[in-house]
Amino acid sequence: MRTGLHRTGMALIAMLALTAASTSVQALPAVQLWGWNGYGELGDGTTYTRYWATPISTWPIDTVAMAGGGYHVLAVGAGGAVVSCGYNAYGQLGDGSTTHRTSPVNVTGITTAVSAAAGQHHSVARLSDGTVRCWGYNGVGSLGDGTYTNANTPVQVLTAALAPLDDVVGVAAGGYFSLAVRSDGTVWAWGDNTNGQLGDGTTTSSNVAVQVSGITTAIAVAAGQYHSLALLSDGRVMAWGYNGYSQLGDGTATDRLTPVYVLDAPGGGHFPDVGAIAAGAWHSVFRMTDGTVWCAGDGSYGQIGNGDWATQTTPVQVPGFVAAAGQSIAAGYAHTLAIASDGKCWAWGSGSYGELGDGLGTASNTPVQTYGLSGATHIASGSSSWASFAIAETTRAATSLFTLDRTATVTEVMALRAYLKRVDTSAWIPGETVDFYIDGTWVGNGVTNGSGRADFLWTVYVGPASRTILASFLEVDDYFASSDTATATCLVWATKLGTFDRTQRIARRTELKARL
Repeated sequence: MRTGLHRTGMALIAMLALTAASTSVQALPAVQLWGWNGYGELGDGTTYTRYWATPISTWPIDTVAMAGGGYHVLAVGAGGAVVSCGYNAYGQLGDGSTTHRTSPVNVTGITTAVSAAAGQHHSVARLSDGTVRCWGYNGVGSLGDGTYTNANTPVQVLTAALAPLDDVVGVAAGGYFSLAVRSDGTVWAWGDNTNGQLGDGTTTSSNVAVQVSGITTAIAVAAGQYHSLALLSDGRVMAWGYNGYSQLGDGTATDRLTPVYVLDAPGGGHFPDVGAIAAGAWHSVFRMTDGTVWCAGDGSYGQIGNGDWATQTTPVQVPGFVAAAGQSIAAGYAHTLAIASDGKCWAWGSGSYGELGDGLGTASNTPVQTYGLSGATHIASGSSSWASFAIAETTRAATSLFTLDRTATVTEVMALRAYLKRVDTSAWIPGETVDFYIDGTWVGNGVTNGSGRADFLWTVYVGPASRTILASFLEVDDYFASSDTATATCLVWATKLGTFDRTQRIARRTELKARL
């Protein structure tokens, strides 16, 4: 049994691949999300912030990759389809509308995607034929289609010759720009170039893909809000663009219009033996081939992870942490995520919106474990995002939570009630904690009895007549999380006011009386 926690916070996301069959284990993959949810980007049909990993069944069961934008989320299915949800004012969901969505919708016309990336208000997908599609905001050429017109369905990225950009093996999206690495090791960029993030030696934005200067051996790219990274085949990293927080890791705070090497110390040699890269808004993250994790740039939210809040002009090590192989690191707007060698997820940096997933809603300058998430094999986020994602193996059972509509009078006690059971066997689950919220504010919790029932006695305060009850069961070792909503009807006392006839002469005082 576990105890309930007060939660306040923002949005992160995780995909868990679950094993088969009509036993006590969910049969198909599930996506877990946590953090900021102001536009419904978590896809759970609500706008409630999540402070811990929560499985959301509306995401495709075959999800293999995810990406987070400013206020929207993308997921790629094994079959090549892409779905999205959240903020959509610029068409960044790609469903042909500009309507915000709190549940995932299909991106129009994409059936062969293999990966995706999300910028502040635009989206990117790499297709199996090596071409790239973009949709959403295009005011500075972020879509790379040769125009400056927003698109609510995907358009093809072009080169300066107006030919399709092809042979692409990786993509990344920054604030209002995008990057692509081709199979020949060159890097291409399009969109906003205010700080030189396109790497072509200018600060001129481009609505078609232009080649980044001097890179011919890149194998991966990452994009921050206004800076860019490229991992080279020899394990070194090059960086360019905005450097006001020293996120380029070159020992300076000078913007770079063309790529420079990340250094191992100010004035030192090239930072070597890097196996993976990630970029937050104002910081950069590096996983070394030995599994150690290093960070450079802004540390004001603790996103460097070294126990300090200071800016770092070259990479410093996250003490005592060893990451798994593969793409086991990710960076959000002001937080960092990593999968440890044991498959558990850890996070550090900004936590105000729950993005660390530890349920506390506070920042941390050292790694904290993401609550209830283990067996992870992949993790992702985005430099404009307050969301994070992971793929993991688990044997937890799916649960169902049902809560009841309740009615009570102001100042009286309302019995909040919910029932928890297993999905596979319909058996009631005893001894687990259910948290209760009224209009998004945590009010208390109860522990399920032998009939799966949890109660909490809540005193009705003055307020709206109709309020939303949210009952939430958090994931534990044996069970997945679940939640349900109901309506609290809050009445006021009926009253009767009686007055008395009175008689008195003119200009004389009399006492008026009433009884309530």
